[in-house]
Amino acid sequence: MRIEQVQIDVQNLKKGMYVCGLDRPWITTPFPFQGFVVRGPRDIEELKAHCQFVYVDVNRGVAPSTEDFGPKVNWGGRKKVTQAAPEPVRAKRIEVRHDYYKAPKAFNREIRRAHVVHQELTRAVAAVIDDLRVGRALDVMAARTAASKMIQSVIRNPNAFVWLLKLRDKDKYSYAHSVRSTVLAIVLGRHIGLNEKSLEDLALGTMLCDIGKAKLTKGLLEKRDPLTEEERAKVESHVAIAVRMLEGQKAIPERVRRIVETHHERYDGSGYPRGLQGDQIPLLGRIAGLVDAYDAMISVKPYTDKLMTPTEATEYLYERRDVLFQGQLVQEFIRAVGIYPAGTLVRLSNGEMAMVLSNTEHRLYPKALVLVASDGEALAEPRPVDLCTTDRKGNVNTYASIEAALVPEDYGLDVRKIMEQYEEQQWSLDKIKRLLRGAA
Repeated sequence: MRIEQVQIDVQNLKKGMYVCGLDRPWITTPFPFQGFVVRGPRDIEELKAHCQFVYVDVNRGVAPSTEDFGPKVNWGGRKKVTQAAPEPVRAKRIEVRHDYYKAPKAFNREIRRAHVVHQELTRAVAAVIDDLRVGRALDVMAARTAASKMIQSVIRNPNAFVWLLKLRDKDKYSYAHSVRSTVLAIVLGRHIGLNEKSLEDLALGTMLCDIGKAKLTKGLLEKRDPLTEEERAKVESHVAIAVRMLEGQKAIPERVRRIVETHHERYDGSGYPRGLQGDQIPLLGRIAGLVDAYDAMISVKPYTDKLMTPTEATEYLYERRDVLFQGQLVQEFIRAVGIYPAGTLVRLSNGEMAMVLSNTEHRLYPKALVLVASDGEALAEPRPVDLCTTDRKGNVNTYASIEAALVPEDYGLDVRKIMEQYEEQQWSLDKIKRLLRGAA
């Protein structure tokens, strides 16, 4: 008999083991995914803090020795497992301040303001890229003003702007990618408690990360076939080009230039242009690199139709924590944006289809808008639900779980129309409530 999973005491966990089960429900722990590779001591300490024993899949990671769980387990037919790579260079632990900003304002109050700010930010990014492409001086004040308005909106309610990121402009990938990356960077920055000055520098730096690509040919940037070594070197040169373009811009702080210069560096030193590792990459550069990679994975690009769902992209980041990206930063990003970000279409365990509205403390059970009933019939009026609630005694009650993230186009759903109708409905309800309060 071939054993694939074994129970093991958390005290006997080792780096490289694949934890596939816990001694308690995943929802009651801070681990975002049901199954992950133990990357090092931090993962082990966190598991020790929540569990007494776990289940390890011996075919997906380093296997325990027989002494770790007792002599009764049959090991016949077990696959040989390759040992994990050496520990990468680490960065200092980030001082996270989750309570730095007040609790988010109501989603329905912020969404309409966020629409206007989103349009301003898009225009500002387009102007920045176009000006630098033709050699004009960067209008830093206009860019900072647009970024500042966006920052204030994200501070009031991060979910409103994340919701808007679903309205993608497929014809202007470079502009839209810069906008989305900037928003995601600020959502993460707000979540970990960066002050507003740092958020402004982060926004401007992320906004400028890809300006060097304006000097590369469209054919190179949109090539569908694999790049040659020479072509890849040209694409990677966009970082150096961007840095040179900013050298003459006196209004750009050195801190912002460093974001542009380091957003393609990777935690283990495998990035470019300098192969920096760990703390050698500034925190704001690490943030910009993470959100740039995430948005690129979930976006349709001119040179390829391949894309991941937000959940698949998040899993990719999580599997590469403390390898390509700082593990703590990846975990905070997941907590900030959610495994299923606002606007994601999902299939529920009860057969219904819903769109995520906002994330809660229960990462796998966000608030959602049910669009299609379990019998496949679209609802005349979408129904908001909370997939998980906690009563006064601390008991967790679930409405349904999410089985998969879906692509709306595959089901003939017009995301833009659904979102606009929901926003209009929420705005009308809010207006009625204000009128009633005034009448009282």
